[in-house]
Amino acid sequence: MTDDAGALERAGKRVRRVTATAAASALAALVQLGVGLLVVPLSLAYLGSEQYGLWMTVTSLTAMLAFADFGMGNGLLNAIASADGSDDGDQAAAATSSAVFLLTALGIVLALLFWISYPVVGWERLLNAAKPALAPQARHIVAVTIMCAIASLPLGVSQRVQMGYQEGFLNGAWNAASSLLGLAALVFAISHHATLPWLVLCLSGAPVVGLAANGLALFGWRRPRLRPRWRNVSAQTMRHLLGAGSLFFAIQLAGAVGYQLPVLAIARLLGPADVTNFAVPLRLFMVVPALMGFFLTPLWPAYREALARGDAHWVKHTVGVSIALCLALNVAWGVALVFSGPAILRWWVGSRVVAPIGVRIGLALWGALTGLGGPFAMFLNAAGALKFQAGCAWLMAAASVVLAVVLIPVFGVTGAAFAMVLAQGVCILAPSLLYVPRLLRGMTVEPGAYPAMSSRA
Repeated sequence: MTDDAGALERAGKRVRRVTATAAASALAALVQLGVGLLVVPLSLAYLGSEQYGLWMTVTSLTAMLAFADFGMGNGLLNAIASADGSDDGDQAAAATSSAVFLLTALGIVLALLFWISYPVVGWERLLNAAKPALAPQARHIVAVTIMCAIASLPLGVSQRVQMGYQEGFLNGAWNAASSLLGLAALVFAISHHATLPWLVLCLSGAPVVGLAANGLALFGWRRPRLRPRWRNVSAQTMRHLLGAGSLFFAIQLAGAVGYQLPVLAIARLLGPADVTNFAVPLRLFMVVPALMGFFLTPLWPAYREALARGDAHWVKHTVGVSIALCLALNVAWGVALVFSGPAILRWWVGSRVVAPIGVRIGLALWGALTGLGGPFAMFLNAAGALKFQAGCAWLMAAASVVLAVVLIPVFGVTGAAFAMVLAQGVCILAPSLLYVPRLLRGMTVEPGAYPAMSSRA
């Protein structure tokens, strides 16, 4: 087979895997959405507003545990994709075993810290659940939720490995199955008059069971060579995973800060009612970026594998196509919502939410910038340009906060929207428009130019 024919075959395989992963992820999201629509009325009718509200409060407080792996999962994804591109099974085995043992050790440390603090922390007061009927349950559901999240740390390695091998469609299938399992367990628990902690265990524990089953299938049958073994653990690989993971963690944390603090600034400077007038329209404008995420995320390991093989032409072409497609769809969606947003909001939530024209224009511009930022981020993740991204992300977070505090008192909720626009445009998009084309132009890579463990400045 000639080099050109081999490159075409690999390109076709990447496109098929990206498409399969995107479709499976979208299907899993639809299943999870459907399950969520059923869970809310079932749980609310069974528990009542106070117990259900307590459950949702605990869920919100523990949302930050999504960052508990300190980015090591993303570092593993890059390592596996590079090992796949260089056909280096030994490096894939070392990365997998090192990640499992690192995350297991991290989970043990977090579990010990939690159980040491568990009797000391006044969870009832923290959650405003001091009533006799709620206080004991508050402590129990905190324990269930946190321990399930900690158990997911090492078990989640299987998902990252499959993403690295561009087999994310398997993750989608397992995620959908876990959601259905959780729904079935919840219905069973309600039918047997279970208490709130058992209901929480049904929905929080089902994903843990799914991750464990996924891992058994992956390491037991599909890729037994990657089965975690102590002899495959490498100190050097651990250092690389921790280094790359810390940068991914910094990027994720900055993103959370940059997008959440303007909302908190509205609450502080204007009041809770104005938060609703910003947060609800924001969810509408995030629909297309969220949908595009299904197609963008699988490109990340595909880029990494292509870079490792030296298929620079495919990377350049695909980056360009993804940027054009995302920009076009986000702009079209934003323009549509600028004109039809009030009608959609009235249909969706009635007259309780008002989205002024300034807010709609600001969020439409933010969506257009996001349409460029997403494709750039997937390429930069694959290229290992993590320090560049972390620097831009923290500049964006700082700018979002400062601009929100300055603009909200003058322009109200509209000021929050344009604070996000300016922060995203100046701190993320402008540097990326300068850096990414230069990086792409210099990408006359040879096979092995992007090793399994690297993070570039």
